[in-house]
Amino acid sequence: MVTRTYLVRQIEEGDRAKWEGWAQAEEARGEFDRAQMARDSLRQWEAEEGQEKEELVCPICQRGCLKPTARGTSRLHTRRDIPLPSWGRLRQLRKDIQALQAELDRSSTGWKRRYVPIRWPEGDRTPADWGGRESK
Repeated sequence: MVTRTYLVRQIEEGDRAKWEGWAQAEEARGEFDRAQMARDSLRQWEAEEGQEKEELVCPICQRGCLKPTARGTSRLHTRRDIPLPSWGRLRQLRKDIQALQAELDRSSTGWKRRYVPIRWPEGDRTPADWGGRESK
């Protein structure tokens, strides 16, 4: 794990409405402790906004949480800073692969087409002579 420095962003009105909506939903379910926790978290965010903070993250995937497996090792890492290709780009790559495959098929007949069964001439050694099976 390595340290990463980040800036706590400013709270917007949409954020306040979202957190208050969560708190009201918790109160409606009778979860008054959880509603108070949501309001406390918002107050803590208000106190920290604009501050620079540090956290421990994975050096590969930049996540603060690694998910262990049953063997005790962490799951495979995924880089999140690399943009995913668009569907148009994926379709174009697939077309290119198909065109290259068709060209390979035209230029090379492949081993199945070139394969000719071996016919042993009379009097020559056959696989049976050296302990192998005789071809028919």
